[in-house]
Amino acid sequence: MPEHPSGHMSKGRIQQKIDEIANGPLRQDFLNALRGQWKGGDWIQFLAEYDLPPERADYLRNRWLQYWPQCPPAEPIFRQGLIEAIELASRDPGTQQARYLPLDSYWIAVGDPELANHFEVLVTHNAQQFSFIVLTPQSPAPSMPPERLPKMAPILVVKRGDVDQREVEKDRDSNNRWVTVRLRGE
Repeated sequence: MPEHPSGHMSKGRIQQKIDEIANGPLRQDFLNALRGQWKGGDWIQFLAEYDLPPERADYLRNRWLQYWPQCPPAEPIFRQGLIEAIELASRDPGTQQARYLPLDSYWIAVGDPELANHFEVLVTHNAQQFSFIVLTPQSPAPSMPPERLPKMAPILVVKRGDVDQREVEKDRDSNNRWVTVRLRGE
């Protein structure tokens, strides 16, 4: 067993599309879709209507949100987390004043066996933005091959250990105490 459990952090096309819609002129319409108040279907259909490729919408609905049968149903937790994040980014709960802070979404899959039954959404913020972080057990899907991850994600990881196929080495300590890698993205 490795010294540290395996896991990864990513910002894939689905998170990018959520950020694009939640941070644009469709924010309120997306929030309505998340609440089930959109006449065109559910929130995943809303994403597809606004340029999430159909295969990605199908993947989100029928695969990604179904990966962890040992966990509570993922879709309502994911959806409610987005509702909470967008509402907080749109209105200060203390003053009830409208605001428009951006949303920044990520997925963290944790390889720790202690978290094998956890599917959670974390919403946090600072004065500039809100972060929407989906915390899941390790994905049962195989890792995407590097050739399918042509771009570099805006994520640096400083860690101990080897560089895997989802990473590109940026810097390394001469005594091998740490390595800095940049994650590949879609």
